[in-house]
Amino acid sequence: MPIPTNRLSLTLKANHCITAKHAAREITAFLASDRAEALCVMGPWGVGKTFAWKQYLAEAARKSLITRNYACVSRFGLNSLDELRHAIYENTVPASNAGGAATWDTRASVWANAKTGVRKVRRALGVASSMLTIGCVNFGAVGGLIARSSFLLVRDQIICLDDLERAGRALAAKDVLGLISFLKEERNSSVALLQRRGAEALPAGGYATAPGKVIDVALAFVPTPAEAARIALEDGADGVAQLRDHVEALEITNICVVRKNGVLTGKVFEILAGKPKAIVDRVITSVALAGWAVFEPDRAPSPEYLKSFDPLVDELVREPDDCGAGAAQNITWRRQLARLEFSYPDELDRIIFDGAARGYFDEDAILTLAGDLEVELKDLSRAESYSRAWDDYWGSIAGDEAEVVKRILEAARETLYAIDPPSLNAAVRLPRDVGPGEDASILIADYAAKRQGNLLGFTVGPASEFAKGNVDPKLGTALEHVFAKLVDKRSAREVFQTIARENRWTSTDMTLLSRQTPIELEQIIAVRI
Repeated sequence: MPIPTNRLSLTLKANHCITAKHAAREITAFLASDRAEALCVMGPWGVGKTFAWKQYLAEAARKSLITRNYACVSRFGLNSLDELRHAIYENTVPASNAGGAATWDTRASVWANAKTGVRKVRRALGVASSMLTIGCVNFGAVGGLIARSSFLLVRDQIICLDDLERAGRALAAKDVLGLISFLKEERNSSVALLQRRGAEALPAGGYATAPGKVIDVALAFVPTPAEAARIALEDGADGVAQLRDHVEALEITNICVVRKNGVLTGKVFEILAGKPKAIVDRVITSVALAGWAVFEPDRAPSPEYLKSFDPLVDELVREPDDCGAGAAQNITWRRQLARLEFSYPDELDRIIFDGAARGYFDEDAILTLAGDLEVELKDLSRAESYSRAWDDYWGSIAGDEAEVVKRILEAARETLYAIDPPSLNAAVRLPRDVGPGEDASILIADYAAKRQGNLLGFTVGPASEFAKGNVDPKLGTALEHVFAKLVDKRSAREVFQTIARENRWTSTDMTLLSRQTPIELEQIIAVRI
């Protein structure tokens, strides 16, 4: 495949970034070409250079674009050019197996297809054999001779060198560059270098000085969040669609972080098998945040920040004129969390955060809390049914009024755990106004029995019927008995969070807050716990 002439003149400066889309085009052209050249792919740790390279390689192989032998070598631990040369030969596979592991079969195939250099290798092996026969053997010399001779077979192929910054100290950057130049000029081979970007990653006189001398194409690989999510997460896997949305919302470009988040999401899916989608979606949001905080601590808020995140308190303590780096970072985090509609974390969120930090989740705790959440969702669904029954009542001009009232009472009975006293008051007054009130009395008794110790939702806002004195007498008496036994165990901070979350307050909220001293209230507002 001919190479566009403008590709060979492409030299990107270290501070110039290229998206995954453009990188894929450049790398595919490199793999499909039969012309010798050197390509350097740079990027921060975890950005996914190796992972993306393997994907693009597999795609090119699937389309039969690769026509030359291929070798991928990690330089981790290699301490000499001889070791590097032998590793290249040892990992060479036919084009049809590019990306696969080298085996005896692939090596035999490479030998069978080799033309130039085979006779020289055979002569070298013959010399080694004669040395063994006559008994004057230096085994190290023989091994070195065989290793160097095998490198004669490395020609007309593609070579990928990974982990450049992790080579042994004895393997200098200038020697590697010299080998790359030799492979290009003398062996008609193309070499790709995958290198961590950053001055701390480069050896003295390192690869960054190579463009224009040895390196023909230099790519600073930084995918967009959408590209990172697409590269790292497998299509069709559990939770992938939602997790990809979260990766974009949190602006994560580190493919390693995204992949680890995918693993955590898979574990949670196994635990929550059979649970309602609303619960699973809620937990995936927590997992995405937890993984981000744990695996990318330099960019993400800490798990402790997320566990106590309170947008109301955060806004109250923020100084209006604070334009420092910390304040700007905090604003960015708030914006990102708002995209995920995350605020006021509960115990389930904290369990997820702790599990992500450990690498495994407390399955029993998650199932228990998910069960409680499922009950809450069912109550919410029943409350919506109750609301729709009232809509039918107010929207009906003609028809059987008694039937509509019956549906309202049935809906109220199904959602006694969820509706507040003013809503119940409206329901019990209705049958007394339109007919016999026996059903209302039964409903009051059931409500009082089921809501013992759980009437913290008693509203005192503008909608309060109680404040106006229009409460049903029997309901009022029943509620007095319930409130007499009520013990509010919430903290003042929890009350503030509830008020901010629901944008309303209740009489029990005001009663609890009235017991706090001014100093205690000031501490709650001024200090993030």
